[in-house]
Amino acid sequence: MRRLLFFLHNIYHRRDIIIAMARRELGSRYAGTLGGFLWVVAQPVATVLVFWFVFSVGFKVTGPTGMPFILYFVCGYVPWLFFSEVLAASTNGVIGNAHLVKKIAFPTEIIPITYMVAGLVAHIALIMVAFGIALINGLPPSFHIFQIIYYFIALCVFSLGLSWVLAALNVFHRDIGQGMAVILNLWFWMTPIVWGQNIIPDRYHWLIEINPILYVVDGYRNALVYHEWIFPDLVQSMYFWGIAIGVFGFGGYIFKRLKPEFADVL
Repeated sequence: MRRLLFFLHNIYHRRDIIIAMARRELGSRYAGTLGGFLWVVAQPVATVLVFWFVFSVGFKVTGPTGMPFILYFVCGYVPWLFFSEVLAASTNGVIGNAHLVKKIAFPTEIIPITYMVAGLVAHIALIMVAFGIALINGLPPSFHIFQIIYYFIALCVFSLGLSWVLAALNVFHRDIGQGMAVILNLWFWMTPIVWGQNIIPDRYHWLIEINPILYVVDGYRNALVYHEWIFPDLVQSMYFWGIAIGVFGFGGYIFKRLKPEFADVL
């Protein structure tokens, strides 16, 4: 507990560096473009529209219990997009910031956090899009929407731990960075974002339920669509937090252990 508090204190102490790097990251992505930060939202919205056209217009698919497909999809896609973008960026984060990593005093452990802060802009924008789609489909806001804060924190804890592991290992084994697109693509289709869990036989549900991201995806849907509280589900919550805290601690250990060798390899 003392180490965790010390770590959180260091992050807070370096908040100016994190914010500055996040701004630089966002600025470098859209430098020289007329649209600027509008491109932050344009790509995910375009993806939502493509899935809506293919599945709703083309295949006439509806979500569980007759819910409009676009509403079911976007509420699951919001946390997934944040997770996948943070993981993809963080995996190559140490290599991409080699000029900073080689400076002995630079805290390389904050690199994945800067990608989280940078991704927060698109995440909030996409939440507003999902909120608007819910309103269009006759679902007014409720107090359940505040659950998103809890699930976002849960997503960040799991994402940060996994990002540390991947970022550290990718310095020594570059195949990890090359394979992330494949892994994330498989992970996306193994998570009930496009499809509903009710379409597979009950005996295979355990394969879906061991996926930690399912907890967050269901949480966002409960907050935006179903207007249900999920906190009383202690078994699912304990399972997720057991995985998340384990990954967080393991990621911190691996990163700290390998950090002194980064400069030599790069």
